[in-house]
Amino acid sequence: RYAKGDLVLMEERMPVAQPVQTLCFTSDPLYTFEATLLRESVDEPWGVLIEKHKQVGVHIGAVQSDDASVVPRYNSSASPELRICPGDFVVSANGASTQPDIRREFKEATTLVLRLRRARIFEQRVPKAKGAPIGLSLTHTQDGAALYVKGIDEASALRACFADIAVGDRIVRVNGRSGKAAELVQEMTDGEAVVLTISRTAMAAMADLGGA
Repeated sequence: RYAKGDLVLMEERMPVAQPVQTLCFTSDPLYTFEATLLRESVDEPWGVLIEKHKQVGVHIGAVQSDDASVVPRYNSSASPELRICPGDFVVSANGASTQPDIRREFKEATTLVLRLRRARIFEQRVPKAKGAPIGLSLTHTQDGAALYVKGIDEASALRACFADIAVGDRIVRVNGRSGKAAELVQEMTDGEAVVLTISRTAMAAMADLGGA
């Protein structure tokens, strides 16, 4: 487990070098679905990275790229609207809804009934100068493929560009490029008028809509 600031990454025996970052989204920011996963023993990998963050709860960070573990096999036969994708928010696991209980179910269960909610995916253009700071406080896991927005510089000249960005959002692509977090930071620093692809998990989306 690697922890940095408020972000904790739980690796479910998945090689970090093989994540799939195909984004799934829906026009309904509260679209929720159920997936039932089965494995023969607790030693069989689920094939996902599970990330938890105090602002956005527990969600799928990445999905393994081959069919040697549970989730990739499930996805290969599931219809598109029922596939488990990076950014999906874990509402509950076997009825458990707290972060510690969800983590326990991923570690100890052989049958896992997940209730998942899709992330909202959108783009934000930031007209910055090359090499200039972007005005966002970011954090990331050591081998992660996304940047978390930890804070927004209210004094930044680019503040108006961040009207749609919230603390807890994940930056998953910069100028259409995905990769490790360090590569995203480099692209963001070197680029001019960068375009950020944002993945917002369900708790933030509910806040947008005035939900609980």
